Amino acid sequence: KLLEHNTNNFLAAVHFEENTLGLAFLDISTGEFFVAQGNQEYADKLLQSLKPAEVIFQRNYQKQFKEWFGFKFYTYALDSWVFDEAYATESLLKHFQTHSLKGFGVDNMKMGLIAAGAILHYLKDTEHPNLQHITTLQRIE
Repeated sequence: KLLEHNTNNFLAAVHFEENTLGLAFLDISTGEFFVAQGNQEYADKLLQSLKPAEVIFQRNYQKQFKEWFGFKFYTYALDSWVFDEAYATESLLKHFQTHSLKGFGVDNMKMGLIAAGAILHYLKDTEHPNLQHITTLQRIE
């Protein structure tokens, strides 16, 4: 997709776990990186308003994603091991070169952080080497 000027061009990740969804949104051009978590309705509102160019999620949730959010998003499914809490945390700590995510005010958002870790994995997997401009992680309330 061509990047649109003056509008954010988000890559999103959705992490499914029981009735709570973790979400992360990254604009690779500006470095804006957000995490959120909530129920299906909240997730749908965020996806509708931020209109990500692509949404990644666990491969074993393809049917549920389509049922909950329809077919309006370009999607890419990843193996479920990518959505592991320890792996996600390690990826984020390594990326931000820190020992804790507490300073970002997101340390209690486990589901959102797992989604954020999946975004970093996906970008490394698709060979996006220049991620050093992504320096913060913010929560969406």
